[in-house]
Amino acid sequence: MKQQVAEAGLEFDAYLKGVKKAEADIRTEWKEGAHKRVLGQLVLRAIGVAEHVEVPKDILTEEVNKLVANYPDASREAAELYVHEQLMIEYILQKLENL
Repeated sequence: MKQQVAEAGLEFDAYLKGVKKAEADIRTEWKEGAHKRVLGQLVLRAIGVAEHVEVPKDILTEEVNKLVANYPDASREAAELYVHEQLMIEYILQKLENL
């Protein structure tokens, strides 16, 4: 959230004042949703392992290249991890839809 606020050109403290909340309040509000998202990710990963879902290397490389081109300061390693995770979720969901 701090990164999103910064990308919008705001200071996080100014954002907190604007929404009239403390950081602890936001953490509390978001905790349950974050917990559900993490559990969902873990379930999807387990399905991916059980179903032997893989991301084709050529597609991974292509998408990483696009991301790095848009964000030249980004770490290639971090970009690969991020893109792999996103594509893996996409492929797992496609597999589930076709069952």
